[in-house]
Order: sequence, then C-alpha cells, then structure tokens
Amino acid sequence: MRVALFAAAFVSAISVSASAEAKTYRTSHTMSGVVEANGRMFAGPFTTIDSHCRSTTTAAITILQRPRHGAVRLTLGNGEIEMGGRSKLSRCNDLQTRGSFVVYTPHRNFRGTDTFRVLLRFEDGEHRTVTFPVIVK
Repeated sequence: MRVALFAAAFVSAISVSASAEAKTYRTSHTMSGVVEANGRMFAGPFTTIDSHCRSTTTAAITILQRPRHGAVRLTLGNGEIEMGGRSKLSRCNDLQTRGSFVVYTPHRNFRGTDTFRVLLRFEDGEHRTVTFPVIVK
C-alpha cells in the first residue's frame, strides 16, 4: 500500500482577510494530491505554531463535503511543518510538530478523481476552508 503525505501547517499569523465585527479570519485554500488505488493520503499537521516553532494548538476540523468515491477520517498525530519559503516561519520547515490530520482513503479499486472539503478552526478565530481535489491512480 502506498501512502501520500501532504504537509500543511497552517499558521494563524498568515491570515489574509478579517471580519472586524466577528473577529474571525476567513481564508480558502486548495490542496491537490495524487494517491494510488487502495492507498491513503494524509494531509497535515494542521496546527498553530509559535515563534519558536512549537505547536500551541491544533485545529478543530469539520468535514464540509465528504468524498463521493472514498472516506475521510480525522486524527491527531505528529508530522513535519512545511510553511513554504516566503513565510516568516519558513525556518520551522521540516521540524516535527503535533497537529490535526485529514486521512483520505479511496474506495477499493477506485481510480479517477474525487474531491472533499474541510473547515479548519483555530483557537484565535481563524477559519480556513480547504478543498482537496484528489486523483486516484
């Protein structure tokens, strides 16, 4: 069985739009992935990290749209931080941290495309909607 891992430590410090009344930050992202038939895809850790690259809180995850050709489960675990080269916290890349994960498993012998969507809620009021288009080969 092949397992695909997509690192995605979303940090509240990079919010892009804010609602002053609700004090809630809302952003949307797409994280596409490829997984082998009868394999699994892990996305995460979804967490908030401090300036010392330590996890301070994990994201609460709600499944907004379930996949048509597979299943999604939520779990906690350890994984590597991947902030990208332009982030103020890119020095934290490749460090281990604790966070929430989304695990996608396609239906047995399914091949094709699938999509699911989740809402990440952070303690500071940030909300991120993440859409996962997945190709199962």
